[in-house]
Amino acid sequence: MALSTSDLLTDLCKRMSASPAKINVFIYRISEDRNEYQSEMRDSVGDKPIIPIILRGPLFINPNSFLSDLIILLEDNKGLFERQFVFDAEEKRIGILVLTRSELMVARAMSPINLPTWFPVYPGETEHVNIEDITWTAEISLNSVEAHIDEICSYLCELDSLLSKRMLLICKRDHNAGNALLEYFRILINKDVDYGAFLVSANDFNASIKYPAAFRPSIREKKSLISQLWAIVLGCGADQLTKPAKAIGTALGLKKEDIPTIRTSIFSVLNRSSTRSDDLVLDFVRNMIATIFISCQLITAAAHSDSYDRYPMELVKSVSFDLRMSLMSTNNLLRKLE
Repeated sequence: MALSTSDLLTDLCKRMSASPAKINVFIYRISEDRNEYQSEMRDSVGDKPIIPIILRGPLFINPNSFLSDLIILLEDNKGLFERQFVFDAEEKRIGILVLTRSELMVARAMSPINLPTWFPVYPGETEHVNIEDITWTAEISLNSVEAHIDEICSYLCELDSLLSKRMLLICKRDHNAGNALLEYFRILINKDVDYGAFLVSANDFNASIKYPAAFRPSIREKKSLISQLWAIVLGCGADQLTKPAKAIGTALGLKKEDIPTIRTSIFSVLNRSSTRSDDLVLDFVRNMIATIFISCQLITAAAHSDSYDRYPMELVKSVSFDLRMSLMSTNNLLRKLE
């Protein structure tokens, strides 16, 4: 899925302002209708000196002929450059967005080129041109639709409900099952707390959520169970998570026969303990709380996306996909428990 034209335009303007070259060629591969995308980009461009061009011929195949291919591309699309641009008096720049169907054999290159005499900037002169494939590096904000924050919130809200209900059920069967976890809650809340009463309160809070897609745990208020688990992970290193993970597993009444093969999030792998484990329950809980932690961090960052950098769309999509798959797998397992 391609970036929205507005997101891509923001990315192109940022790259042009940072580039030492006056002529910048951005290659972007999309699977969608290129004619429609080109039309939308023209509407979005306004008076910005950026021209979207569809690559239709067998160009940019051999890296040694990129510059001659670029001249052919410019000549074939001369009519697109005939509109009047508004340039900065001192910083005359132009961006050329090349929409392709396949990936090209270039990451980034900069070379001098003799521009056509009709070219809108530096006509007939020799200028350095920057050629860059941005298919994998075009950046978006953390709250972009491609991040699917609403889906992560929904899965997390459901997990919050499943956890509180399961812990309440186990607490009724065994009043001591949550003792170890209760100690962590007491430290976080900084006061004595009744375990059963807290679970009831957390469950009631979850039931009051009208829009799961807007669920945003608060580590400050700690009204949800998810926010408590988030706070526990935040205060622990990778090797310190074993003890709270065991406490959570006991509070959930999990046994190894309850745990089939699970999908492990890459964030759980990256946050793995230095001590290898063959405990299925421990591995499941560690994966769950690692996923909760990263999901909460991403939701919060997305809510304040203006305070953070933009990141490659493919990276944001991959992070979101991994979290959603891990949350879905966790929720499916908990739903199947008695």
